[in-house]
Amino acid sequence: MFYPTPRLEFNLVSMLQSPMLPIIAGNFRYNTNTQILHTNIIDTFLLQSFNGSSVRKHNTVHLLLDRPFQFEAALVYSIPPLIALYKMVSLTRKKKQPSNAHAHKNLILAIFLACVMTFMSYKISFNPRHNYEGLQLGPSTMKAQDASYGLFDDVTDLMWGRLWKKYKSTSLYLHPDNPLKNVEDEDKWLSNNPKPNFACPHIDRVGSGEGVKHICYPDRVVRKKDEPARVKFDKKGDTESPCLVYSIGCAGDFSFEYALSEKYNKECEIHIFDPANWERKEDKEKKNIHYHAWGMKSTYDLESKSVVWPKGIGGGFKTFEETLDELGHRDRTIDLFKIDCEGCEWSNYKDWIGFGFRQILVEIHGVPQPNGGKGRWYQKPMNVTDFFQDFDDHGYALFSTDKNRLAMELSYVKLEN
Repeated sequence: MFYPTPRLEFNLVSMLQSPMLPIIAGNFRYNTNTQILHTNIIDTFLLQSFNGSSVRKHNTVHLLLDRPFQFEAALVYSIPPLIALYKMVSLTRKKKQPSNAHAHKNLILAIFLACVMTFMSYKISFNPRHNYEGLQLGPSTMKAQDASYGLFDDVTDLMWGRLWKKYKSTSLYLHPDNPLKNVEDEDKWLSNNPKPNFACPHIDRVGSGEGVKHICYPDRVVRKKDEPARVKFDKKGDTESPCLVYSIGCAGDFSFEYALSEKYNKECEIHIFDPANWERKEDKEKKNIHYHAWGMKSTYDLESKSVVWPKGIGGGFKTFEETLDELGHRDRTIDLFKIDCEGCEWSNYKDWIGFGFRQILVEIHGVPQPNGGKGRWYQKPMNVTDFFQDFDDHGYALFSTDKNRLAMELSYVKLEN
C-alpha cells in the first residue's frame, strides 16, 4: 500500500556525518522478502544522496506535495513506518532467526520515521505556519515572500514565476503602442485604461459605499513579531505598532477606516488627514483612529489645489515630508497608504511615491491632458502615462481598478524582483 507523503526539506549539512540517519522521500513500503524499507523514488538516487555526492552539492533534498498538510494527514503518515516495524518484528519471530545488521538498520529507520511524523503532526496542528530551522513543510514559497516583503505566504515558487512573467508581459493600456489614443475623451479612455497587470491571489473589499477599497492579502496586513519572513523587512520604528495606515482625504466619511479598525481589532494605527475638521474624539481610544486637520500639498507644484468640500476651504496643508516629521513616522513602515484628495494626487504623488508603502490605494480624478485642459481637477499639461510609469518604476503592481464615472480606484502592491 502506498501513502501520500508531504514535501520534506532537510538541511543535511549537519546530518552527512552519520549514514544511519535516513533521507525520507516519496511513498514507502516494506518488502517482506528482502526485509528492506523501500521508497517509490529511485533507490540509486537515494543511495547517491545518502553517500553524500549529490547531497553535499545541493545541501537539501526536495520532495513536493501541492496541497495543505493537515493534522489528520500528518497522523496517517506515521502509520506506514509502524506497520513496517510490526512486520519486521513479526517476520523475525516467525522465522525464529536472530536479527541481522540489516534488520537492525530497518528497525531504527522505522522507529525514526514514526517519531518524525508524529512530531510533525503535533507541531503543525498547533502552529501550521511555524518556521522550522532546517525543516520546511510544503513547496517553497520564499521567492514570493521575499518579492512581496513577506506579504505572500502561500504562493509557491513555481506559481510565483508564472505570476511574475505575466505581470512583466502585461500592458496597462488598451493600445500599448499608442496609450494616449482617445485620451481627450476622458470617460472613454478611463473605461479602457489602465487595466490591472498583476493578479493578486487574495483580494478583499473593505468599507462601504464611496469608501470601498480593495486590499491585497488582507489577512496579512498586520505584521506578526514572531514571523521572520515579515520581521526582516521591518524598519526600526515598527515595534511601536504591527500595522500603520495613512488615509489622505475623507470628507467626513470614515466608513473605510472604521471597517479597517473592526477588521483588524484595532491593531492598525490609522491616521486620517483632511483640511476640514471632521475629528471624532472618541475614535482615538475606541478605534485607534487619529485625526489630523490638514490636507496634503505638493513641494513641486504650488499652483494646483485640491477640490475640497466647503467645510475644508481655508483649512491647513502640509507636505508629506512635514507630515512624517510631525508624527515621527520616518522610521515606520506604512502598510496601507490610501489617498482620495479630489485631484491632488496628480500634483503631489512624486513627494510620496518613493517612501515604500506596502500597498497604495489611490483614487484618480479625471485624466490630465498632454497640452493641458479645463477640467475640474487638473489643468496643467501632463502625459498621464508618466504617472503610471512612476508607479511601475518604484515597484508597484496594479492589481485592481474600479471606475466610477470620471474617477477610478487604483490598488497597488509593492513588489521587488
